[in-house]
Amino acid sequence: MYPFIINFLVLFFSVSLLNARDINNNLIDSDIYSPLVENIKNVGSIEIYEGPIKALDLSWKSIIIGDYDTKITAVDDPDDPKYSNTVMIAKCYGKGRVIATSIFLGADDIYDNKIIMKNISNWLNQGHSKRIAFSTGHGEWLQTESSGFYTSLLKEMGYSIEQIDNLVYDNLKEIDILIVGNAWKNFKDQEILDVESFVKNGGGLYLDGLGWSWIVYHQDLTINDYPMTKISQPYQCTWQNGWFIDPTDNINNIDADPLYHTFYNNNIIIKDSDNDGVIDQWDICPKTPENSCVNNKGCSCEISLIDENGTVEKGKWKTYYANVASTYSNFFVKIQNLTNDVDLYVKQGDKPDFDHYDCRPYKGGKRDEKCNLSNSGDNLWYFCIYGYKAGEFSISVIAKR
Repeated sequence: MYPFIINFLVLFFSVSLLNARDINNNLIDSDIYSPLVENIKNVGSIEIYEGPIKALDLSWKSIIIGDYDTKITAVDDPDDPKYSNTVMIAKCYGKGRVIATSIFLGADDIYDNKIIMKNISNWLNQGHSKRIAFSTGHGEWLQTESSGFYTSLLKEMGYSIEQIDNLVYDNLKEIDILIVGNAWKNFKDQEILDVESFVKNGGGLYLDGLGWSWIVYHQDLTINDYPMTKISQPYQCTWQNGWFIDPTDNINNIDADPLYHTFYNNNIIIKDSDNDGVIDQWDICPKTPENSCVNNKGCSCEISLIDENGTVEKGKWKTYYANVASTYSNFFVKIQNLTNDVDLYVKQGDKPDFDHYDCRPYKGGKRDEKCNLSNSGDNLWYFCIYGYKAGEFSISVIAKR
């Protein structure tokens, strides 16, 4: 009896432990990533002007995130939902691990920067030799002499620090962590493949970039030409233009030096209650419809230009108009709740008539009529209702980004 119970318990706990492991042979998500933010309350940097980094697949985890009023600046449309509100992400890749970030917290020994840099180093290091290397020879901004307190911290932790200018696998296989910091010169294709092999086989990779720095100084090129974009392609992430400001949570009252306090945390689960793609921590417009277009603050990309009830006499026109800004690429106009046969006509730049219009649904009777139109540039649009018979109606015009 007792041996049976003991064997059952051993089997039960063995299965439980196996189920708590993923294919990376690491603990499940809640245990993999939480050490990165252990004992962290606030982190930030001075005069780095970190910008957004965007994960291109769902296996990345957001580690450091701007709050509800962290805003991107130096871009055409700060509310465009394509911009991320994240400055550090992490993922497991093969047997290895990757950190991608736009904020180097090893430069300034303030707040909890030293703790998180220690956490990052421990998390990336799955080997035993405690060897860390900075890549050189590709125009990297971040090297040993420009890494602030981080090199001293690494030495305190027992790491040996070296530099590698030729990122071939034979050089990489002897180290535990590779740091690539804002490279401006191209990597060889073989180097990118060998770095990927290094990670797949258990190496730790720290990628630090600044999208805006590349774009400002290489205006004839795109972010896709950025060497950091190229070396990160196997892991599916990219840096974006612009940098963050925060009017309320910042360092020394300087908006361009945000103080970050929203992290990956398993005790405070990152939730998206309304399923609009924006987490609750910085969703200032909760309860938006699921799968609707929203900006990076969780608010609708749509704007109502006209929402009125009207009447029109038989044989007469009722005219509405609205300016549609260039930031809105399309819009729709709809008449509904008709009490009689009235007709919708739409035209850009001038009033429509029976022969000149951009949209004329012509449904007839009391049926709703709707036009979906594209908008390019700042344009004045006219929305006219003709009373085939005298009647009442409701008209709405909604523009979308």
